[in-house]
Amino acid sequence: MKNISAKIAKIYTKKTETRHPFHLVDPSPWPLFGSISALSLTFGGVMYMHNYQGGGFLFFTGFFMYSLHYVFMVA
Repeated sequence: MKNISAKIAKIYTKKTETRHPFHLVDPSPWPLFGSISALSLTFGGVMYMHNYQGGGFLFFTGFFMYSLHYVFMVA
């Protein structure tokens, strides 16, 4: 019985052993999506305030994209 528990403990410690001293996260598209939406929100706001054509559309598109980013990433 002692030999079996030692083998199980050895297998368990091998599976939970870290191979490097830092934490790797899974890749995600949400930071890139959030950056693009924040950039379009900013440029759209500036274009709208300076009365450029398409500024309002870009602003509301960026606002919609940033709202989606908040709903799916943060909440």
